[in-house]
Amino acid sequence: VCGGHALKLFYYEELELLISGLPHYDFD
Repeated sequence: VCGGHALKLFYYEELELLISGLPHYDFD
């Protein structure tokens, strides 16, 4: 089982969620 890839995918998902929650970052 390659857990590293899943962990990285989760990290980017969390990062995107965090960034989208900030008002001064708009990636529309």
